[in-house]
Amino acid sequence: MKVKIPERTVEITRCYHECPFFGLEGGPGPMMCCQHPYFDDKDPYAGCIISHPECDEGFPKKCPLMKGKKK
Repeated sequence: MKVKIPERTVEITRCYHECPFFGLEGGPGPMMCCQHPYFDDKDPYAGCIISHPECDEGFPKKCPLMKGKKK
């Protein structure tokens, strides 16, 4: 999948540490979360869609970038 970020388009093959929206929140052990603006108007845990192993091998089922894409 190709993702446009400011000034360039990059190709990513998985969510985990490749997607520009991949993030970590909380502690003491941070939780993986999606920081895509799609989740800005939703409840605080809405972006907690990232889990292993699906993020290692591809993208979470609820990924807003994948909506409308054929699998």
